[in-house]
Amino acid sequence: MNDANLPTYIPLKEAAKKYNLTTEGLLQAIDEEFIEAAKIGDAIVVADKDVMMVAAQMSVRDKDDELVSLSEAARRLDIQMRTISRWEDYGWLPVIALGPRRAKLVSWKQAKALGDLHKRNSQRGSRLIPHDKEIIDISTR
Repeated sequence: MNDANLPTYIPLKEAAKKYNLTTEGLLQAIDEEFIEAAKIGDAIVVADKDVMMVAAQMSVRDKDDELVSLSEAARRLDIQMRTISRWEDYGWLPVIALGPRRAKLVSWKQAKALGDLHKRNSQRGSRLIPHDKEIIDISTR
């Protein structure tokens, strides 16, 4: 195994800040085994890739977020529309509202997080978020 394949671990508080999640939500994800973690001294470190997958699945919107159509998300991310639609079908990119001409509107931040995960980890024929890392409802509040 070369260094490029080794997982990267970051402190829990840094991960919460980096991905705009609460430490409580991350601890819950660790307890439910969605995030690999270790304790080093008094500090908890988490696998950055696992936190990225959890963050990509969270449907928290904040004031800096915007609603975009599925096609706009695909265009901005330079990803095929079929891929974006699949994310919506899986529940990873939930529809928040309907726009003009009944366009499905989603969180741009969540679409971007999934797009970043896609660009970083995607391999043709493999699932973006493995079944054992897929979450449905982890509270971030």
